[in-house]
Amino acid sequence: MNEEDERMKKTIGILLAAILVLLCLSGLGEQPAASGEQNEEIALKELQPLMEMTEVENTEGLDLEELTEAYANSAMSEYVDGTGLCFQYPSVLVFSEENGSSVAVSEDGAASLWIESLERDAQLTLDNLRSAVSLTSPKAETEILQDIGCLTVRQEGEDRVQIVEIYLLSDKWMHHLTMRYPADQADTYDTYLSYLVNSLTTRESDLG
Repeated sequence: MNEEDERMKKTIGILLAAILVLLCLSGLGEQPAASGEQNEEIALKELQPLMEMTEVENTEGLDLEELTEAYANSAMSEYVDGTGLCFQYPSVLVFSEENGSSVAVSEDGAASLWIESLERDAQLTLDNLRSAVSLTSPKAETEILQDIGCLTVRQEGEDRVQIVEIYLLSDKWMHHLTMRYPADQADTYDTYLSYLVNSLTTRESDLG
């Protein structure tokens, strides 16, 4: 792993720590403001159940940044393809020869990640893409994340399955990711998704 990848990994870890803190604090309602130390204690408490789903051992005494890094190293894997698309995805989703390199599925088949990359039309923007999605799926929740350069689309499918689509635009490609998972596992998969989205990048320049 080169120095740039190491810096990116560390930055993503810090972002995930911040995301976890915000997710935890968002559930506190109108409770009195907590100090930074109290916020970290809350985030650590919320992260512990997720750690139990990984193979990380001996986490006692780790601070939030160390625990977040340990969680990411155990719970997430890196995806890179021939178009330069790169991101971290939950290790519970597994690619196989049967499904190919564009589909990852959980062991029980309840959750999945689909990946496709299409050549980008020069006129395509996140705004007109969002407008098109709103026409075809008016009940979907859409959000443009300008700093990342992507559009997220969230909706509920049949049998209370959560469907989250991510559209990432690069100079040459429109990358389209779709994650499906049971609504009763939303807390876990929403954390995975936050990490995935914040790790999204393209390396077209490296491909020449």
